[in-house]
Amino acid sequence: MGEQSKASSTRLFDRYRQRLESLPSPGGNGCHVALLGAANLGVLAGVSRGDIFKDLRKSLPPGKRAVTNREITEAIGRAVKDHKPAALPSNQAHVRFARTRPEPAIHDGAAILGKLIDLGEGATEADFWEASPIRLDWPPEKDAVHVLRILYRPDDSIYIGDRNTPGVMNGNIRTSAGWIDYLSHGGATAPHVIPNPLNGRPVERKTGNGPTLRGDGNVSTYRFCMVEFDNLNREAQLAFWASVNLPVSALILYFALSRARMRAFFDAS
Repeated sequence: MGEQSKASSTRLFDRYRQRLESLPSPGGNGCHVALLGAANLGVLAGVSRGDIFKDLRKSLPPGKRAVTNREITEAIGRAVKDHKPAALPSNQAHVRFARTRPEPAIHDGAAILGKLIDLGEGATEADFWEASPIRLDWPPEKDAVHVLRILYRPDDSIYIGDRNTPGVMNGNIRTSAGWIDYLSHGGATAPHVIPNPLNGRPVERKTGNGPTLRGDGNVSTYRFCMVEFDNLNREAQLAFWASVNLPVSALILYFALSRARMRAFFDAS
């Protein structure tokens, strides 16, 4: 290895160590994305998969949710796949260049967010109720049933379960009609919803670690995208959604860790 290559490898390893030291706490702070970033640097620096796993596990600070071994392993697997050497005609190898990030359309997101919240200041749940094209004339405990009835076709397969639980057909993946029947007969909802319908067929994970029923490759129709805020209070969230003109199909108020949060389903069609 030439001196230039050695210097480059050393810089990558230093960046890898710095990234490990700055991992955010899990639970709404971008931890999942940070895991992949650190794993990418570890792969580029020549660190073994086993050592990357141990480094990530040791460096993760405590947070609001548990990071499973599987989540770490999948981040490493994706990093290895993204930087797999490709053979050249001369039988030499190179590492594929990382994709460049597009120039952001907004450079000062915090300032714009503040202005939007100011524009919608004073908005209440009653304002959204009045603006809704659907009359919300049912008791709150029936919300989930009506969301399924209004947004989905009866044969759409929807995942409703925990964030990291594997998909199981007729378990946490059911048709919209199946969920409505289940909930109407006393079944309980779960905290994590995949907004887009799934195809019900096993598809290989991006990491190569076997098939899944609830990955990106399982989506049958990209009908919605979901947006929510982790760090805004209830009043600020109401103000934001009142001030923007976006194709929101549903705006769902729910409580997590004793905090009111809002989840928006955008029409992606």
